[in-house]
Amino acid sequence: MSNFSFVNLIGILGCAKVLSNMEMEMLPTPSTDWQDLRLKTDLTKSNLPGITRLLRTSPNLYKLTIRLNSIVQSGVHVDDELNYWNSVQSLPCLEKTLEYVNIYNFNGETSEIALVEFLLKKARKLEQMIIYSKKNDMLAIHQKVLSFERASPESAVMLYLGVGIV
Repeated sequence: MSNFSFVNLIGILGCAKVLSNMEMEMLPTPSTDWQDLRLKTDLTKSNLPGITRLLRTSPNLYKLTIRLNSIVQSGVHVDDELNYWNSVQSLPCLEKTLEYVNIYNFNGETSEIALVEFLLKKARKLEQMIIYSKKNDMLAIHQKVLSFERASPESAVMLYLGVGIV
């Protein structure tokens, strides 16, 4: 298998649903040797288990890139999404290998902030997280992100504002 994989959880019809069902039913999923995983998705309740499954089955993951869909869905299942990340147990890549995270099209939505907090709290080898946002008025969110507990105290978190990446 290749060390690179681009997975579009929204564009591949039914992909996120299949992964989510597998996660919920605890069906075995083959482990991958992916070191660089690129996801294009949104952070809706139905996609979170699929994202978790991809992370769980990528124990050698070194770099994670998440390109969030530019559609903002304020308030959709916010409590479910927040509680979801709190319930996720240990993931091998977060314990041992993940060093770089890039998140594009960040809007400061509660579900996005919850994912950032989860990754910072769990990724023990994280060296750098770069968050790109098209918005310019995110100083309060940037300060909040910088205040999150980190599993890797040396990790750098950068937020680039006004960057129009699709």
